[in-house]
Amino acid sequence: MFFQYLEKIKLKMRSYHAAVVVSLFSGFFVVYKIFLIKGCWAFDMNDDANHTFPNLFVARIAFKLGQLPQMNFFNNFGSPLLGDALTYPFAIHSITYWFLESPIAMTVNRLLFACFTVYLGYMFFKRYLKEFSSILCSFWVFFSAVNLWFFATYHMQLALFFEFSLLLLNQRTPGSSIRAAFTIFAVCVIMILSLSVNLSVFILALVFASNFIDDKFHLSRRTALLLIAIVSAIITTWFQFGAFIQGMINSSRLHNHYSELATFDFLLLVKHILFFSLLRWHPDATVFLSIPVVICAILGIFIMRNQKNFFFQKAFLLGIILPLFCYALMIVPSIWWSIPLLNATDLTRVVWLTLPFMFLSVGATIDYLLDRRFIHTQSTVRILIYALICVIFAIGERKGVERILRLDNWPCCAHTHHFALYEEYKMHPSAIALDMIPLNRFTSEGPSWEGDDLRGVYNQLLGSNERAIISDQTLTKNLRDLNLIEIEDDPNKTYHFTAPWNAQLMNRLGVRYIILKEKLEQNESGWNLIKIENSKYLYESKFLSSPVYFINNGKITPLRTFKIAGNQVIINLPKINAPEELVATFLNLPDYHATLDGKPTKLFSPTQGFPFIHVWVNPGDHILILKFQRYTWKDLIIFAFSGLLFFSVGSLLISRLKSKPNSRP
Repeated sequence: MFFQYLEKIKLKMRSYHAAVVVSLFSGFFVVYKIFLIKGCWAFDMNDDANHTFPNLFVARIAFKLGQLPQMNFFNNFGSPLLGDALTYPFAIHSITYWFLESPIAMTVNRLLFACFTVYLGYMFFKRYLKEFSSILCSFWVFFSAVNLWFFATYHMQLALFFEFSLLLLNQRTPGSSIRAAFTIFAVCVIMILSLSVNLSVFILALVFASNFIDDKFHLSRRTALLLIAIVSAIITTWFQFGAFIQGMINSSRLHNHYSELATFDFLLLVKHILFFSLLRWHPDATVFLSIPVVICAILGIFIMRNQKNFFFQKAFLLGIILPLFCYALMIVPSIWWSIPLLNATDLTRVVWLTLPFMFLSVGATIDYLLDRRFIHTQSTVRILIYALICVIFAIGERKGVERILRLDNWPCCAHTHHFALYEEYKMHPSAIALDMIPLNRFTSEGPSWEGDDLRGVYNQLLGSNERAIISDQTLTKNLRDLNLIEIEDDPNKTYHFTAPWNAQLMNRLGVRYIILKEKLEQNESGWNLIKIENSKYLYESKFLSSPVYFINNGKITPLRTFKIAGNQVIINLPKINAPEELVATFLNLPDYHATLDGKPTKLFSPTQGFPFIHVWVNPGDHILILKFQRYTWKDLIIFAFSGLLFFSVGSLLISRLKSKPNSRP
């Protein structure tokens, strides 16, 4: 009996052998350069090195202090962590960062989740398609340029992984199973804590729509349980959802339409179809599908309709109509940008997340081609057809994959979003950071994506350039009116500081150091050159500015006796003879609380000037603590309990309703 059981396991494993091999190959392929180039690792020099690595570094410090990570004082005059799509300290893939250095952790995550995503994709397609088509569709969904572009970054890396997971769970469970619904609830919670909120919303909407279509557009018990699971997950993770919504209300991103880089015209589309051209970085990678995919998707719709396949409606509505709607809005952006909320949304991500449904049509075409009688009678012909299909898909995806993974330039590591040299995840040149005194503010010349401001956190240096997902409109306007910054022409409308370098104004911002690519002009006074390193020039303010200071009739007196501990700034006050107005150069967000020697005190910002934290201190005061606290650990427990309670009550009520016959095939 035991040996018969083992034999069954062997047969089962053998049936999945090809899918496992393809999955392992996929994982290797997205990190292949680390095996070929010394010091090369698979991480993104933009979002990973600038956001995820520094923010998770700050989050781990807060965790070690027993605090809930909520604020990064070192980024953009104080930037919230919870709700920031590129941080997510509770994400499942943040675990590796506790044990490995950031570039290594990101590389390990890429390898593991590439394998898992391809395998889960295979399991999803296997319910609808034949073995070969299931493997091929899973492989090419993952290796389409659309997915590969997004897979490079932490906050989007697991999107298809979770989408396939939820689709699999939903399609493999009985309609009345509360246990199955609880599993979906648990996966939804992990997903929301691991992905940016907008991606989670898109995925949940697609999973619900898929289920609703399966149930013939009826609100069945299964659909109701799925909805209960989704709402329960949102309640449980409201500290993430709520923080994101609260932070975005005053964000400059919300009040700008999404970039023209994500639009395209018919002429560009025709050129792409005729010449396989890739002309622009963002839309070409994330919008244009390969010609074989487009042709197979169109043919597949007609094939499924003629064959009356049970998944025709799902493939047509979610895999064809929905992407076409997004394309239409991108072709006519005036309509897109006139729709509130949607105008700040990257529609290319919607196209990307519809790929599993679009490839149902692609798989239907492949199944049709392989189902001809002459193929079944001649094994050689069948093998040739398999090979030809693979070659056609390889040719179609070649340029996109080459462009993103730089297969045509493998000796080069630090060239694209996908690979970078290990040492480049910190400030460069790194030696210049050693000449700046910790807990002082600096800014660097050049576009914010270069990231030196954000990477100063490893040396306890406070940055100034804006590169936060959650930014502040008021501060941006103040800085622009004073001609201190340059707004960058990119999808996010971020900014960096620029000449003329007004030392007095920078003193009010608490900026002590500036890093420039060229020497200052002779007439730009107020700065002393203290270091030249790798063609970069480090200047120190003659005012010896500090992020914390007293201000009296415009005169600034820097304070040095403070420290940053997680979500707190602890300031040891000097002896004073009269009340003084203290300024801490951090954005005065609503969730700051201040205590003077343990007693609550009032924070304010002047009606004119920078929206920083101001507080009055009196003679005899010793310690001022500024604490950012939007949520407590107790709040998280309450959210979790409320989510579980909602799920328990809702699912029990649903289970008592009279069940309708399951309409699924």
